[in-house]
Amino acid sequence: GAQDLFRVSGADLREALDLAIKHTACGDDGWRKFELQMLPQQAWDELADILDEVCNRAKAGQELDRWHQSLLSVPAIFIPKEERVDLIDDPLSWRPISVTSLVLRTWFMVMAKRPGVLLERDMPEEVHGFRHADLAATT
Repeated sequence: GAQDLFRVSGADLREALDLAIKHTACGDDGWRKFELQMLPQQAWDELADILDEVCNRAKAGQELDRWHQSLLSVPAIFIPKEERVDLIDDPLSWRPISVTSLVLRTWFMVMAKRPGVLLERDMPEEVHGFRHADLAATT
């Protein structure tokens, strides 16, 4: 139901991480994909419980004061749009990229699919526009 929309499992998180690109950047927490993949299932389950508690506190309007700074920090880096550019003379030739924690990005990947799953579940079969094949298969 709707109350389950924010509930994630350790298996959900692990599956989303496995779908992430191979050489994705780590955030300030320093976790790299292959390191997270080595965690036992119990660690994933405990991480899911922590993230669920964060959702519950946010839904209740409580402050999220227990986050580790590395999860709150989102550094921005700049990458050149072309091979040779000069940041000083041509600042518009750089593209800013924000790098969040890979743990949070994994959680975001799980959560981003949730509204689509609900729509697919309640949408009449004769409606075909804007349906995503992956979501249609999960209903």
